[in-house]
Amino acid sequence: AEDGSVTVENHFVGRLSGLQFALDAADDGIHGKATRAAAAQVVTRELGMRARRIAAAQNDAFKLTRTGRIVWRDAEVGKLERAEDPLTPGLSLIADEQLAEADREKIVARLQQWLKDHIADKLKPLHDMSQATDLQGLARGVAFRLKENLGALKREDVADEISALDQTARADLRKYALRFGAFNIFFPPMLKPAAADTAATLWLLKNGAIADTATPALPRPGLTSVAAEASVPEALYRAYGFHLCGPRAVRLDILERLADLIRPLLAYRSSADKPEAPPKGATGDGAFKTTDEMMSILGCSAEELGNVLKALGFKPEKRPVKAAPATASAENGNAASPAPEDASAEASAGQQTSDD
Repeated sequence: AEDGSVTVENHFVGRLSGLQFALDAADDGIHGKATRAAAAQVVTRELGMRARRIAAAQNDAFKLTRTGRIVWRDAEVGKLERAEDPLTPGLSLIADEQLAEADREKIVARLQQWLKDHIADKLKPLHDMSQATDLQGLARGVAFRLKENLGALKREDVADEISALDQTARADLRKYALRFGAFNIFFPPMLKPAAADTAATLWLLKNGAIADTATPALPRPGLTSVAAEASVPEALYRAYGFHLCGPRAVRLDILERLADLIRPLLAYRSSADKPEAPPKGATGDGAFKTTDEMMSILGCSAEELGNVLKALGFKPEKRPVKAAPATASAENGNAASPAPEDASAEASAGQQTSDD
């Protein structure tokens, strides 16, 4: 039947889902065995037909789940297996032993090709970089670390390597859409939902964290920041395109936009020979006030923004302010400045580290 149910003379025997046949456990005895034997012949023929359909199916007939299963017609027909190279995982079939060996081989070959195409498409910048022959020396080392971490690296973790890259090496890496951000090295095209999902699945597989029924709760598509889940490792957040900032996870590109907003405020210095109005949020002494725009791009409250800034190394200060119109009171006199022990590093991160 359309739903995969198998009947013999109007007697329900079991159900065929994908390439697996589930017998009706309640059907036993002599008559049950006879009907199952009759059904087995039909199931074997149907499995052969499904094998031919799968082998001839277009790429859009398949999809990959967060649990590493390949789905065809709403049924799981294959599952990913951990391999040394995170971009070329292994694959095993989810099928009954009744499936003929020749049909099994055809299906495996088709699913392997689809998986290769899927990864090359969804993770194109990372895939292309991993196949590159024009990267040498330190650039090749950075490319390898990006592949091992599924497309994103915390900048401070590779600070020495990045500092040692010459302009030619940086240009070679940028050809693959790599961005050298203030806080992370990443591929902006891989922040799209389908790409982020694929990267997260491969990270879970590589790190032995794939479960059959459940995976860590990751941010929904479209969110720019979320409350962090304790069950989600920092490296998984980054592979999914988010940076863990204390109790909040912020999307990598949004964190760079926040850095872009803060950078000119830190650089601004007030003086008598500057008649123009200072940038909104600038204090003129190397600190800054949080602004509505900062909260808006993160989609969070002032308190949550404060926690993000503290996690990035800024120190909050309370300063008295003069009586001001209601529109100015939203800033609450809160200012942020680099923490004393991190002062030079934060100034560098805010003003010099971002190459793009």
